[in-house]
Amino acid sequence: MAVLTYARAQTRTRRFASWWRRPALLVVAALAAGMAASLLFVWPDGGAGAEPTFADIFFHNAFLGLVLVVASPYVAWPAVLFNSFFLGFVLQASVTTHGWEETARLTAVHVPLEVLAWVVTLWCSVLLADLAGRAWRTRERPARHEVVQLVRAGVVATVFYLVAAGAEWFELWLVVQGGNPA
Repeated sequence: MAVLTYARAQTRTRRFASWWRRPALLVVAALAAGMAASLLFVWPDGGAGAEPTFADIFFHNAFLGLVLVVASPYVAWPAVLFNSFFLGFVLQASVTTHGWEETARLTAVHVPLEVLAWVVTLWCSVLLADLAGRAWRTRERPARHEVVQLVRAGVVATVFYLVAAGAEWFELWLVVQGGNPA
């Protein structure tokens, strides 16, 4: 039985290689829809924004990621798509008020990392729902390697959230410093 379970987990791991494309395309489509919707509004000239700390950014994103993993894919999918739509909306508003150069300086690194973290968070949610559902139906504990796979995916998402938070904080810090890192 362990061999069959291990083979099933290996298939699931290989599935991620093709699985991630659909969520990534949906996230990009939601981003584009948000940008298009933002064009319907008139935006005032931008002023100074908030200055969150690295910890604020990381714990906010990581907490939401954890909630989405635990909440199931039925909650995670709409939340990530809404977040993508809203991000596209805000990006377009930023381009309208601050221009492409300033928007790129503020988002070029951390936004792609956050999008990758969202996709991995969705994958973690799918894995956890699969493990929990199977454990509930069969009344058996999940195999160790399946739990390890879930933990690995969670670690990857956490690393993406950490690096994205660091990049976002640094981008904001550069703007506050006037583009001068020294």
